[in-house]
Amino acid sequence: MTLHDWADVSIIIQGVLLPLSILILIWQVWKQSKLTRAANAQSLVEIATPFHLALVQDSAVAELWKQGASQYSEMDPIRQERYMGMITWWIMLHESIHHQWQEDLIDDSVYSSWRRDLEYFLTRHKIIAERWPKLREYYEAAFAVHVDGIIQEQEKKRAERDASSPASQ
Repeated sequence: MTLHDWADVSIIIQGVLLPLSILILIWQVWKQSKLTRAANAQSLVEIATPFHLALVQDSAVAELWKQGASQYSEMDPIRQERYMGMITWWIMLHESIHHQWQEDLIDDSVYSSWRRDLEYFLTRHKIIAERWPKLREYYEAAFAVHVDGIIQEQEKKRAERDASSPASQ
């Protein structure tokens, strides 16, 4: 074989290997994306864990978290501030989660469980709905709209439940 023939063969081989290397690159990016999403999901758990451990380990913190919304008006200003600090921290966590989901950094299935947690959180801590019109300006606009929607949906369900309850008839 002549040098020219070898050059032709190398061009053919390059033509075959180039698409193959592009496919390998695409696979690597896809795999890295999955790993990043998994790491982001894990970091959310790592962020929330100390808070949950504090609730488990300290009965005063657990009491404040559990009864804060219902007893807020009877609390002294320091306990009110502590409770609102806990609430604010949890809302900021959910804001971060929502932002990561919008940027496609966590999977829909992971976000779905955190969204249900946010809905439960807003149900349990009704004080947020009462204060949300003033609080919402401190959060990212898309997240604020998201929370608006959840609160409106919860109020709608509550009104429907109240309208269909035997006491209202």
